[in-house]
Amino acid sequence: GIKVFGLLQIVLANEFITKNTLVVFDEPENHLHPKWQLKLAEVLVELVSQGVYIIVSSHSPYMIEALERYSALKGLEGSCSFYLAENNKVENKSQLPEIFALLSEPFDEFRQLDAKVLHDE
Repeated sequence: GIKVFGLLQIVLANEFITKNTLVVFDEPENHLHPKWQLKLAEVLVELVSQGVYIIVSSHSPYMIEALERYSALKGLEGSCSFYLAENNKVENKSQLPEIFALLSEPFDEFRQLDAKVLHDE
């Protein structure tokens, strides 16, 4: 899971990523503990603050929220956009509630299962 950190270290050390570079990450949080997802988001936001353009595709609420919060801490909230791809269209959801609602659907199912277990007891 931490391969993404090693890859970043190599490309940065060899100056493959510099100001105005566009970097695309497709689910970089795969195989990362949630705590490391936050660290990765922090690193990505730091790169953005240095003029690197980054696109991240993610299904992780940890990654998405961390990107939002670290961007706000760096004063970059106006530079970041969050999009939701659903039903063959992509919409800007910069307020994020709808994204988080969709990503939390598994937890809703867990609550229903818990309620069923309690009801059956």
